[in-house]
Amino acid sequence: ISLEDMNDFRDYVVNEHLLYLEHPDFYKDYIPAQYKPKEKSNTTIINTMNLLCVFLHWCKKMGYTSNEAFLQYGCKVPVYGDPFYLSIEERNVLYEADLSSAPQLEVIRDIFVFHCYIGCRVGDLYRLTVVYDSRITVNFGGPDDLGMKVAAVKKILTREIGGEERGTLDASLTRDSKRVYFKPEESSSPQKDPPDEPSSDPESEPSSDPESEPSSDPESEPSSDPESEPSSDPESEPSSDPESEPSSGDEP
Repeated sequence: ISLEDMNDFRDYVVNEHLLYLEHPDFYKDYIPAQYKPKEKSNTTIINTMNLLCVFLHWCKKMGYTSNEAFLQYGCKVPVYGDPFYLSIEERNVLYEADLSSAPQLEVIRDIFVFHCYIGCRVGDLYRLTVVYDSRITVNFGGPDDLGMKVAAVKKILTREIGGEERGTLDASLTRDSKRVYFKPEESSSPQKDPPDEPSSDPESEPSSDPESEPSSDPESEPSSDPESEPSSDPESEPSSDPESEPSSGDEP
């Protein structure tokens, strides 16, 4: 790429809106009618060329090229005009204006007035989110097709997301994809293990093995052997022999 190439690219950026009108057949396959190029401000042109210079500098740093034409072109500093502001009365006139015949202008007007109240930039506005029920963060993206996005989000919230689920709903691409994407929130607290249940492992239960029970072996029970019982032998009992008893028939 040469310095002349960079100047040619700048001319294309400046005149793109005119080229679109001169060659509509060329652009129709690449740029939808609603995104047709418009005349760009000097600040936009400078920012576009600065992005090209940054890209070429990155290519040289990564070793993809040794070309340094971008250094000759140089990055320019955007020049902004003097800021001005509306009075409160002027803002109210704008807010109360009837723009029902131009719905797109109504949206732009509402965005502008909203900026007047909170002081954020357009990029900040696109990043604003809505929190539903303190658990679902909804990202609508830009204000375009907001009604369709709200309807799609409402359908997801009422039909497909449980009452206890947490996460983020991204509706910023609904217009192009016709879908709303839900990303569940990952739990930040460790999952609790269920309480330990009594073990059903046979090895941990009290043994029912007959060997471990009190022995019912006859050898371990008190002996019922006749030899171990008190003898009932007549010889061991007190003699009832008449000779050993005092004679009741002898005379003194």
